[in-house]
Amino acid sequence: MHRSPRSAPCRDLERRADEMLRAARSAEDNPLTDSQMLRRLRREIPAGLNLPESPAEADAVEDLRSIAAGTPLTARQRAALEMWVDGWTMKEIGRSIGVSAATAWRTLRSALLRCWLMGPVPFGEFSRRSIYRPPSHARQGYRSGRRCEVCGAPLWDDGNATTCGAPHCDDVLRMRRRLDRRRAVWHSRRG
Repeated sequence: MHRSPRSAPCRDLERRADEMLRAARSAEDNPLTDSQMLRRLRREIPAGLNLPESPAEADAVEDLRSIAAGTPLTARQRAALEMWVDGWTMKEIGRSIGVSAATAWRTLRSALLRCWLMGPVPFGEFSRRSIYRPPSHARQGYRSGRRCEVCGAPLWDDGNATTCGAPHCDDVLRMRRRLDRRRAVWHSRRG
């Protein structure tokens, strides 16, 4: 006997399930549907975006500020990031910059992603203020003018060396001399 895939009991079950889903969607404890929850999960960044709760983690806030200072951000992104680091909620950030909370979240997320994509701050940028730079008149102490032919480092010997002595510089100079000899032989055969 052939059975229909949609028999009467199946239709009743489907109708009851649909009624239950409609009732569950309107419930206050379930404000989002499954598709909305999936979209929300895809939007969230896996890295922890929560502010530090203990004073021991306050260094993370300073690190965020220093990374943000070295990253090119728009004025809105910078404001949202600074407010978020200071502990403002998304509604407060949105009101302050004149957008909705969702737009404030997207702005903050784009600022954090930009900071992350720019990578770590280079050491020179990180320690720009703490690098000692001697006065310009102190740099004029070395007047020999002899430099390595490959890397340009100053030569401090008695005048016989042509490279600084680094293995790479010696190899490059050896290759240059070999090429010069080949060119000289080629030109002598040609002419």
